[in-house]
Amino acid sequence: MRPLALVLILSACVGTAARENVLLPALSVTWSVIVAPAITDGLAASDLPAEAVELRLAAVERVQLLLDSGDAAKALTIVGIWPVLEPLALAGIEARLADGDIGPGVAASLRETVRLFGVRLAQLVAS
Repeated sequence: MRPLALVLILSACVGTAARENVLLPALSVTWSVIVAPAITDGLAASDLPAEAVELRLAAVERVQLLLDSGDAAKALTIVGIWPVLEPLALAGIEARLADGDIGPGVAASLRETVRLFGVRLAQLVAS
């Protein structure tokens, strides 16, 4: 086997390992500590019907299970629901800011974390 081919094969294996050993755990922690609570706050502040709130809360729990599975293929299914959940997370941050629970700096940091969660999720899909 040629050395370059070997390097490419090893690089691909490292990429897969990095996704499952680094990216998924990082997404899982970010989800459980920041994103999921923000979504819950957003749902509490929303005027959605109770049934819609229940469906979204179930999706929040499902996302956590998928991330905790450590299986990148399973976690990819999160991409489909993220466009529905992201605005709720941002609304939850705004609700906490409006209530005075957090200041503008913390709100900005949380918004950036939610944004980066989406970016990292996209990276998971692209890899």
